[in-house]
Amino acid sequence: MRENNLERFIKAQESEFKTALAEIKSGHKRSCWMWYIFPQIQGLGSSGTAMYYAIEDYEEAKAYIENAVTNAHLRESSEALLQLESDDATRVMGWPDDLKLRSSMTLFALAVKENEVFRRVLDKFFDGKLDAQTVDILDMRYLVMRIDEPDFGCEGRPDGVEPMAKVTLLKLKSEEEIQLEIPDAELYQKEINEGNEVAFSPDGVILKLS
Repeated sequence: MRENNLERFIKAQESEFKTALAEIKSGHKRSCWMWYIFPQIQGLGSSGTAMYYAIEDYEEAKAYIENAVTNAHLRESSEALLQLESDDATRVMGWPDDLKLRSSMTLFALAVKENEVFRRVLDKFFDGKLDAQTVDILDMRYLVMRIDEPDFGCEGRPDGVEPMAKVTLLKLKSEEEIQLEIPDAELYQKEINEGNEVAFSPDGVILKLS
C-alpha cells in the first residue's frame, strides 16, 4: 500500500469538498472532483489522476471508511445524493462520472457492514445493481449453491433467537466452496436465493449481483 495513502484524499478534500457538496446539492456536477470525492478501485481508470486517487485494494477501502475525515465526507456526499429529487445519475453527475459513482458505491458498500447509505444510492440511481467490474477486481464474485433454512422443529423458534440460514457459496474464479451462516431475514430482505450470483466480502458483507 502506498505511503501516507489517505493523505492524498484529505489534502484534495480540504480545498474541494465544499464545492463538490454544493454541486451535488444543486443536482448538477460542474467541476472536476470525482476522483477524490467518490474514489474507485484501482484498475478502472487509466489517466494519471484516476490512478493516483484509485483505492488500491479492499484494505485501503476499509481504511478510507475508518478515517474520520474521508468517512464523514463520503457519507455526507452520499446523503446529499439521496436528498435530490432526480434519480438520474447521468443527469446529476454527467458521463462517465455516473459510472464512477456506481463503482464507488459498490466498493464502499462491500467495505463496511454499516453500508446502508451506499446501498441506498445504488438502489436510487442504479436499481440496486452493483458494478460487476468492481466486484471482479475485488475477486468477490460467488454463486449461491444452496440455502438451508433454519429448522426449529415442533417446538418453534425460541424467544430471542435469530433464525440463521446455512448458505453454501461457490467462488466462481477459483471454484472454492465456502459455507457460512447468514440471518434468514437478511437473505429475504436482499432477495438472495439459490442460483443467484452475489458479491461476498471477507468481513461478511453479502450483496446480490444477479
